[in-house]
Amino acid sequence: MSIELKKYQKNAADFISRNIRDNLWTTKKRNEYESNILKAVTGAGKTVILSEIINQIDAEEKEDYCIFWLSSLPEVNEQSRLKIEKYNSHLSNKLVTLDSSNYLNGLKPQHIYFLNYSKLSETSNMNKGGADSNNISFWELPFNKMKIVFIIDEAHIGSSQSAQAAKANKTILNKLIEKVKPKFVVGASATPEDFKSFIEGINIQVTSNTIVNYKAEIYAVPISEVCDSGMIKSELTNVSFKVQSSINNSFNVPLFLDALKKYEE
Repeated sequence: MSIELKKYQKNAADFISRNIRDNLWTTKKRNEYESNILKAVTGAGKTVILSEIINQIDAEEKEDYCIFWLSSLPEVNEQSRLKIEKYNSHLSNKLVTLDSSNYLNGLKPQHIYFLNYSKLSETSNMNKGGADSNNISFWELPFNKMKIVFIIDEAHIGSSQSAQAAKANKTILNKLIEKVKPKFVVGASATPEDFKSFIEGINIQVTSNTIVNYKAEIYAVPISEVCDSGMIKSELTNVSFKVQSSINNSFNVPLFLDALKKYEE
């Protein structure tokens, strides 16, 4: 099933996929690492945009790359995989949920691997090398054999996680990036400035004497374009709020909408 993208969705996908292609397959320096962070209001179709990015990269028909889709919530990872398969059925045989049962098969070109952070916890088989002591751990896979792109779905972090769990996931993600050294990182984050600080603070050791950092850029989908497309409404109707306040119990809708406008800016 193909899906007709809204103009703002296509603009976002074109921008990020173009930067990925430039990084992987043009004259960029070998030790240049980049990140684009997608900032989009809830309802804008984040997964549709990310799916189109994958579709455009797949269309290049290159044999030297693979993509990791990373999330902290297993159910969100599976929902994303099913949506991508729905939007791009031709990718169905390339979408792999990575776990202890299949990671030893290695990484295949043009494949998209869905990985949940909990699979790499200290007690997991992927982290320890499985039940057989002859098995290697996930961290020992030959990541340097191909160019790797990370898509990190951070939009749901904090929605159902404790602070301790969120911190543990950040630690695993940091280790993942340092070990795998993805050439390009796409972040879909509800807090893009925080994610930008996080990704730019990671040190990538490309040689024994050379350490580089990611150059990150935020791509913000304009809320006005999402509203104009009909994907979300720009006004509140027939909504009641329970607000506890020492001043009054009314909800200031104009102030709320003004805050949304400032968020977009």
